[in-house]
Amino acid sequence: MSAPGPSASAIQVDAHKKWLLFQLLINGKVQPLPRYTSSAVTQACKNLNSAYIDYADKYINHNKDALRAATQKHRDTFEKVSEPKPRSSEPVLTACTDSIDRTTTLAWSSCVTRRSGGGVSKS
Repeated sequence: MSAPGPSASAIQVDAHKKWLLFQLLINGKVQPLPRYTSSAVTQACKNLNSAYIDYADKYINHNKDALRAATQKHRDTFEKVSEPKPRSSEPVLTACTDSIDRTTTLAWSSCVTRRSGGGVSKS
């Protein structure tokens, strides 16, 4: 997401959106941008991806009602299409929202364990 230069590109800002959503799916939280990310990129992502950051904040709190409200509030942003190929964040947002349904710690921990390659011991 970071490249040398004095300003942020649309590619970097778009990559940040995807990075936020996939971190939610994989880790259940969002890690800060790497230290070497330029301040221009950090500021552009913060300003231009505020809907995604708001969604991530609601997701992290595991409040499904607030998450759905954020989805409705920012629906125009999430459904915005980009040229030349129309795209939508809807499938990833739906996956994030559906993952909140995992209500037990066991479900969350088994998902993380499978992702990390642990959890299976040989006897």
